Amino acid sequence: MGEPIWYEGHHRVRNCQLLVSFRNQERFNAVIGLLKKFEAECRNLDYAAQERITNEWGQGITAVEPAREVPEINRCILSCEGRGNTNSVSVILRGNSPYAQTGVFGAEAARRVLRRQLLATGFVSPAQAFGARNLIAAQAEEGYLSYEVTSH
Repeated sequence: MGEPIWYEGHHRVRNCQLLVSFRNQERFNAVIGLLKKFEAECRNLDYAAQERITNEWGQGITAVEPAREVPEINRCILSCEGRGNTNSVSVILRGNSPYAQTGVFGAEAARRVLRRQLLATGFVSPAQAFGARNLIAAQAEEGYLSYEVTSH
C-alpha cells in the first residue's frame, strides 16, 4: 500500500478494490486478446506504425458505430462501499448515456471555470477541481444519473 488517496472531504482511502463486469464476454475477451497481441507484436514499433495497425484492428472490430445514447441499452450501475473502524457508507450510482455524460461533465467544468468556482487548480482530478458532488448533481439534473447514499 502506498500513500492514502485523498478525496473531497479530506477522508483517506487506504485500500481500494475495483470489480468490473461486462455483459458481452466474447467482445471483452477479444479486446483482451488484442491488448496481448499489441504487447507482443507492436510495443516496440514507432508511433506511426502503432497508430496504423491499431486503426486497422479497430476498423475490423466495428465497421459501423452502434447507437450510443439509448438509455434503455447503455446503462451502468456503480456501487461503492466505504468503511471506517466503526461506521461505513454505501453509494450507488445509476446512469445511462455515457457519451452524453461526458458532455455534461465538460459543460459543468466550463460553467464553473467561467463563474470562478474552482476548488483547486493545477494538475488535479475533475472531482478536486469542481467537487465530486457538484459533478454528480449536474448529471442528475440532466437526467443521466441518480444516486443513493446510505450511512451505516
